[in-house]
Amino acid sequence: MHKFEGKILIEGKWKTPDSGETLPVIDPSDGCEFGRIARGSAVDIDLAVKSAQNAMQG
Repeated sequence: MHKFEGKILIEGKWKTPDSGETLPVIDPSDGCEFGRIARGSAVDIDLAVKSAQNAMQG
């Protein structure tokens, strides 16, 4: 597993999602799981939006 697998990139840092949950990434050609992505929650979304707003303000 890649060290960032199942993490969310917010404010330039890889973070574990609030829920701690992940979702499988499935290869459509063979139906096999080849990775996992973070399942973000409303908390993660709010943090990402605030981070983006702060970045745009400079």
